[in-house]
Amino acid sequence: MAFLHRAVGALDRFQLSHVWLAFPVAVFRKFSNDQGGGLCALIAY
Repeated sequence: MAFLHRAVGALDRFQLSHVWLAFPVAVFRKFSNDQGGGLCALIAY
């Protein structure tokens, strides 16, 4: 469990130091949380 906390902390520090990366990551996470792939498939069908 300690490894996971260190890994998440390292990713958080990386994202904080690279602000330009925060927006695309947030958009991707929101798309994935809302099951955007399935919705796109329904629209395409």
